[in-house]
Amino acid sequence: MPDPEDDRRVSEEDRRVSEDDGRVPDDDGLVSEGDRRVPEDDGRVPDDDGLVSVEDRWVSEEARRVPVEGRRVPGEARRVSEEDGRVSEEGRWVLVTGASRGIGRSTALALAADGYRPVLWARSGDDLADAAREVRAHGVPVRTAVVDVADPAAVARAAAVSLAGLGTLAGLVLNAGQGVWSALSDLEPAVWDRTVRTNLDGGFHVLTAVLPRLIAAPGALVVGLLSDSALYPFPQRAAYASSKAGLRALLEVTRREVRDKGVRVCQVLPSRVDTYFHGAHTDAAPGSREGALAAADVAAVIAGLFRLPPHVEVREIQMSSLTSTFGPFPEKAPA
Repeated sequence: MPDPEDDRRVSEEDRRVSEDDGRVPDDDGLVSEGDRRVPEDDGRVPDDDGLVSVEDRWVSEEARRVPVEGRRVPGEARRVSEEDGRVSEEGRWVLVTGASRGIGRSTALALAADGYRPVLWARSGDDLADAAREVRAHGVPVRTAVVDVADPAAVARAAAVSLAGLGTLAGLVLNAGQGVWSALSDLEPAVWDRTVRTNLDGGFHVLTAVLPRLIAAPGALVVGLLSDSALYPFPQRAAYASSKAGLRALLEVTRREVRDKGVRVCQVLPSRVDTYFHGAHTDAAPGSREGALAAADVAAVIAGLFRLPPHVEVREIQMSSLTSTFGPFPEKAPA
């Protein structure tokens, strides 16, 4: 067996982002300036950039990676093994869209606490940087990309940069979404277009961009964040309910096409969640929806899905707070 001291290096696929200079371009708006890659002279990942921490150095041993000596891997008790067919530690990357705040941010933190390595996509660069710092506090590397999932070209660029060197993804959490309630008679075409492009088209663009990496990881998991509006269309939610119902159909088609390849697809349908999501609220923020689920509640369910054995398929989860309603049904416990 080669001496690790003689062979200590970052593998070429992890070190190379651009064939020109080995750096992530800092002028495309996808990944922050901090997303500079490994210099050729020392093979180290800078520990101040928020993308991949210095802790994520690996020793190459006959094409098999092992952690640097002495490094404790978070979530060690739940590490997957090659023997049981689950993804290896190097393949524990999970892409989360809409990750800068709300359900996406909470999900990234919950997964990081379990030792997963989040790839965070969102439109807000400042909020995304804050989320990345919180993830790093769990001792795992993180990658980021500022991207509008409604733009297929932007999604392709984000995938090329933020997923560079990753042959597999252990999971995908499709969380990016938006919605503003409006009567159909008042619904502006631009609002309809923006809602459908983000919620439905965005799901399509992201899925098709990363599906090969999911298929390459046995037991990979796709989680799609929907809504009770996908099941029970409400007045004033024409654009939102239509886009979520369309995403529900897209996820079911995906599930049927990739199930025999070992990829699982789960739809999570919460009712009211206390986040920044607008809906009927002009100034929505945590604390504005009394009795609703918290973002961390939904994140805990998603993290639980990732803890399941790779042969367990959960197709759909409907959830709400006991002090809130689900769909058109009025029953709820007192707040």
